[in-house]
Order: sequence, then structure tokens, then C-alpha cells
Amino acid sequence: MADPFSTILTQITNLVSFKSSIRLLIIAASIIFCWVYIQPLILPFNIQSELSTALISVIGFAIGALLSSALFFVYDYIAGSIKNKIENNKKTRERIQEEFKKAEDDFRKNEILKSSFNDYSAQAKKILLTLLKKDSTIQIDDLYSDVHKKAFLGLLENKLVIPLNRIDKSMTFCTLNPTFRETIKTLFDNKHNAEVEELISSQAEGFDKLTSKFKDDSNEDNFIFDIEHSVYINRYTYSPVIRFEEYDEHEFIDDCNIQFYIEEHYLEQLIKNLGFNLRGYILGKHNPEGVAK
Repeated sequence: MADPFSTILTQITNLVSFKSSIRLLIIAASIIFCWVYIQPLILPFNIQSELSTALISVIGFAIGALLSSALFFVYDYIAGSIKNKIENNKKTRERIQEEFKKAEDDFRKNEILKSSFNDYSAQAKKILLTLLKKDSTIQIDDLYSDVHKKAFLGLLENKLVIPLNRIDKSMTFCTLNPTFRETIKTLFDNKHNAEVEELISSQAEGFDKLTSKFKDDSNEDNFIFDIEHSVYINRYTYSPVIRFEEYDEHEFIDDCNIQFYIEEHYLEQLIKNLGFNLRGYILGKHNPEGVAK
């Protein structure tokens, strides 16, 4: 019968890794253990010497291989868990650093927006205000001025406005960049509130008479108020908080020749500052001939 150690010795020459060396030490220790503790147990069976040697060696080898496999499985599991935890911690740190860097960058961009907002053109502010209310289609065809086109392109370049869908060459469905939405809302709220406060503090002639009509809740929405001359001649003074639109004779409802209206963003601020509810618009009639007489 072939020497059972010859196969083991042949394999030893091919083993160079740390794990393989440890595995061999465990197997060798297992074989020695079997010779010391297992060999006396099989003596009563009167097994031939060569067969006994082979049997003890195989049992020791098997036990050593099993123990080493179990040991390396536990080691690999623990090492893998530690490695995964280290990698996850590293990824978490990198993510936190990226989020912190993005937050710093967003803060810097918002500060730039705050400091430059007053320099934005009226067309740019109109686009921002439109998109602040809801996502909308922005047109830049030949009917619009170059100022409007440049304002829109500037907002796109600065990433204040994000195009969602190019409908055609002149129409793009857009939304506000979420990074700037709260800042833009705050800027417009401050702007509108300042304009409302300025109008109230200016004590413009006819303002109280006009607001009393907006305050009226006893008449229907399409009721036509008489517009005093003091209100009419100061109609531009109330802008942009209270705007107006004039009509030719018989162009609108009955004998209405002027309409005053308050846009939603100003209406909220005006109600807050005056302390009472207001209509969104009033229809009126101004008789310049009656004043002349």
C-alpha cells in the first residue's frame, strides 16, 4: 500500500499561501491528535499496521480539513463584515461630504441670487413669478421682444429655470429649480410686501376711496361702482399693487369703462396689512364729462 504521507508531502510543495500554511498546520495537528487519542481506540480491532496508519492519517486529515474550513469560513465572514462596514462608513462619509459640499454650493448660489435679484429685468421677474405659481409654458417666438428672449435664456443659463419639455421651437414647458424655489418665494414675498407698505404709507389721494370699494361685500361681483375723479387721476399711483384696465364705450359689461384688480400675490399682502378682506377686482364707471362740468 502506498505511503499515505507521500500525497500530503507532494501537495506541500505546491502550497505557498498563508491560508494554505495554516490549513496544513491544522491538518498536521489533527493527525497528531488522532495518533495520540484515536489510534489506541482501534488497537482492539487488530487492524493491520499499514491499514491502521492509513486510517488514522485519513481521519486526522479529514478532521483537520473540516476544522480549517470552518475556521476560514468564520474568519472570512468576520473579515467580510468588517470590510463591508468600513466600506459603508466610507461611502457614508463621502455622501455626507458631497451633501455638505452641495449645501455650501447651493447656499452660495442663493446668496448670489439674493444680492442680484433687484437687477433682474422685469421680464425675468415675470417669468420667475409665473413659474413660482405653477409649472408653465414659456414662449420665445417672434411676437416677443429680444429683452424677453434674453431674460428667459439668462434664467436657463443660470439654472434658475429648468426646461421639462420642448414643445416646439418657440415653446418650452418649464419649472423652477427646486434649489432656488424657497429663496425666490421669499424674495417676491418681501418685494410685494414692501410695495404694499410703500403704497399704504404714501397715503396716495383716492386710495382710501378705492380700497373701500374693494372692501364692499354687499354688492355682486359684477356690480359697477362709480369711480371718483380723485381715484381715476391717481390710477397709475396705485400700481403695481392695484392695476387697472380701461375700456371703450360698450366694449365691456354695460357702462363699465374701467376695471381695477389686485393680483393674488399682492392681494394676500394687502389684506394682511389693511386687516380686512378685499375683492380681487371691481368694475367701475368714471365720467370725465361730469367732472369737467
